[in-house]
Amino acid sequence: GGVVKRAPLPRLMTGAEVAEALGIKPQTLRNYRSMGRWDDFPEPVVFGPSFARWLAADIAAFIERHRRRTAG
Repeated sequence: GGVVKRAPLPRLMTGAEVAEALGIKPQTLRNYRSMGRWDDFPEPVVFGPSFARWLAADIAAFIERHRRRTAG
């Protein structure tokens, strides 16, 4: 009998984690977002008074798109 694997909950990333995944500093990420540098950057899924959280899957897809874009 196989164990039914439950789909993992979508992982949320902090701004610092997103910046690290992108290879930039958190301050740079804030600057890029406020400047609207990326037209396709995912919106955070959770907002709070001083924090936002992004879906890890959204960030992974964003990185993948930009890898392809810069690759050629």
